[in-house]
Amino acid sequence: MEANLIKWGNGEKFLSFLEDIRRDTENGLMIENGVKNTGKFLQVLQVPQVKGQGFPAYDPRVAKAMGVTFCTSLKGADHTSGLAILGRQARAGIDYGEFTQNFKKVELSRELQIAIMLMDTLGFCYFISSNFQNIELSIRLLNAENGENLTLQDMISLGKMLLKKELDFNHTAGINFSDLIPDFFKTEPSEPTGLVWDMPSKELDEIWEKM
Repeated sequence: MEANLIKWGNGEKFLSFLEDIRRDTENGLMIENGVKNTGKFLQVLQVPQVKGQGFPAYDPRVAKAMGVTFCTSLKGADHTSGLAILGRQARAGIDYGEFTQNFKKVELSRELQIAIMLMDTLGFCYFISSNFQNIELSIRLLNAENGENLTLQDMISLGKMLLKKELDFNHTAGINFSDLIPDFFKTEPSEPTGLVWDMPSKELDEIWEKM
């Protein structure tokens, strides 16, 4: 629609692209290559993606911590890596600021990414609310089952180690943080809030240095 291939609101034509994907037509192959490559092929500049992965609904201009997750996730714009939805806290009693403010959003995203890495490792769905309080409960279950004496700090250290391994893999593969939030999110305000993506790049670059 943005490239004027079909008219806005033409749902039937849009659905026909699903058939194109099934049949491996030119349009189907274009779409199969992902949102970044599709935008490049069609010369559409306003493509919401990081590291080639399209945004899953959340606008980083408003959902600041989710924007941090998009930028710093090891998989691109992956909300499941650090699900910083409205009201989400990594640690109880910590003031992470308003949802739409930059204040402590890098810290919140980092802690959620560590917590969710651990929940993934333990085999739990993050829908049970991945935070350090739930991890403490999980540790009690592990200790009771296996006769261990693991602590929360033990598990946090494990999460950091696993993230470090993924970071090292990305660096070796040439994947870094230079591919961040697209520029139009920094200049075009989200309506009706009037907000733009204005998280300081230095904070994003240093997020994993402070683990």
